[in-house]
Formats: sequence, C-alpha cells, structure tokens
Amino acid sequence: MGKKKGASTSGAAKVSRDWSASAISNRDINKLRALGFISASEDDIRLPAHEFLRCLLFFYGIQLWQLTPNSILHLSIFITVCEAFLGIDPHWGL
Repeated sequence: MGKKKGASTSGAAKVSRDWSASAISNRDINKLRALGFISASEDDIRLPAHEFLRCLLFFYGIQLWQLTPNSILHLSIFITVCEAFLGIDPHWGL
C-alpha cells in the first residue's frame, strides 16, 4: 500500500513556538491583587476554591487538574446540598 498524498510522516501536527507578549497592565494586576487572585508577596494565580475542595485535594495529595469534570461536578453538588439544603458545612463523615 502506498503513502497518501499530504500525509505527515511523523503523525504529529506542527506546533507554533512563537508566544506573543502579555497585554496585562499594572492596573489589571493591582485589581487581581485586590480581589485576592494574586498574592501580594508573589505573583501567583490562586484558585478561589471552597475550603472543602482544598482539604480534599490536600488529603489525597492530588492537584485539581487530576480530577475529571464529573468529579468536580459531584463535589460541587455535595457542597451545595450540605450548605443550601442541610444548612451545615460539608464534612468527611457524610
């Protein structure tokens, strides 16, 4: 069988390595600091996550990106049921 015309020999698409400069201004950075997304000491971006989610990630020693979208949905539903319908803080014992 012959090779198809236009087929890539490596099978991978070419990835552009050119990155454009960020257009964020000091005003934007200060606004993010005021909202608590960037700490005052270091320029890191923080996730405004619920304390229960942060504790769960710490307990299992995982990162948020390691959870599937359905896992995040189930955790959100659990937190909502606990707080909105039961009127309690989410707890491991539930």
